[in-house]
Amino acid sequence: LEFRRVLFRSKPEVPMTELVYELDLQLQQGTTGLILGNNYHKDYPYYYLIEIARDAVLLKRALSASQIESVLQSYADLPLGQWVHLRVAISDRVLRLSVGGREVLSTVVDRERFSLFGLYLYRAKARFRNLYVRGEDAGHGLSSPPASTSPAAGGPATSVRPPATNG
Repeated sequence: LEFRRVLFRSKPEVPMTELVYELDLQLQQGTTGLILGNNYHKDYPYYYLIEIARDAVLLKRALSASQIESVLQSYADLPLGQWVHLRVAISDRVLRLSVGGREVLSTVVDRERFSLFGLYLYRAKARFRNLYVRGEDAGHGLSSPPASTSPAAGGPATSVRPPATNG
């Protein structure tokens, strides 16, 4: 995991119903994943795990720390050691996952609000860059990716982006 610095906006967490979660991934070996969830409720905070390996992506539903069920699996053909763009979009409760510009998963989700986003590695070696999450833009749909992110930046979109890394 390679992050030198991450800038967060200083505002309360606002769960999003429409969102895009994007990043570039360079997988060397093993399985990496994306986490989608919500911190402010009584249930387990991680709702969905998107596992990504060289040849497959798997969407899992987390009901608790020990109760995780597979929802959907698809072929991915992820080139090892090369940068690949990942995009998760949720709109009207439909989750779509694209790998390298090709949609590989699409399904209806049982949760409507998300405010927790993360990355994980499982027996893996990977690098991440250009990570950001953006949400609803004042009722006008999804906002464009930010040109830059600073703690003082205003507006309704939530963004997290580390500085670009070479390599």
